[in-house]
Amino acid sequence: MENRRSLGIGDGTPLLVKVNPNDNSPSAPTTQLTIAMINTPSSPYFADLDPDSGRIRSAAFLGFTRSNSTGASVGTGVVGVPLAQHQLNFTDPNGLKGSIPAVEAGLPTTSYAKYSLSWTNTYTIPAGSFKGLMLGGTLRYKGKDRSYYYNNVTVDAAGRRQSQMRVFGLPDAEYVDLIASYGLRFGPKARLTLQLNIQNALDNSLVVIPPNSASEAPQTARLIAEPRFAFMTASFNF
Repeated sequence: MENRRSLGIGDGTPLLVKVNPNDNSPSAPTTQLTIAMINTPSSPYFADLDPDSGRIRSAAFLGFTRSNSTGASVGTGVVGVPLAQHQLNFTDPNGLKGSIPAVEAGLPTTSYAKYSLSWTNTYTIPAGSFKGLMLGGTLRYKGKDRSYYYNNVTVDAAGRRQSQMRVFGLPDAEYVDLIASYGLRFGPKARLTLQLNIQNALDNSLVVIPPNSASEAPQTARLIAEPRFAFMTASFNF
């Protein structure tokens, strides 16, 4: 298909767009969308292509997702077409050649820390003014985290882009959780128990910027753990 060719809907109906996309009047003049228009950067209908797959991210704006009164829509319905037949100016910037590997045979599994430790200890005061007061805590450790694999895109001496799978893992971290509990008696049977929990008491929560799994591009920053959080519960038995 040449760039000058116009686009249409599956039943042969022309795919019309406004000459001026900002003109919202009912009588706004229209023209048939062409491949040249969506290939020209200065055109208001220039296609926004995903750098990893070549997918048209602005498909809804271009009208590719709508259908007419007969139910026909834009699209050939053909899947598995080679990337070389891409009709738009897609340069495959990350050198993935239309294939984004998620995992390869022989690689370790992901979504957990390789080393994980949790140790809990409590102590209840046996006598005195604070008899029955229980104090304790939990020490948690996570190390050698393997969250997910991503494609590390590099350029060799000849200028060719290559993709190599690498694992992204969160930093090693230790967490301290605290707990305190105290019971009050009312009569021979009634008992009120108050319990205070403080999770991540040291507020150990670093900010990391994970890479995109397809192209290594930085994603939205996130915390490696929830910030310090305290809550109290009360239970009444009778």
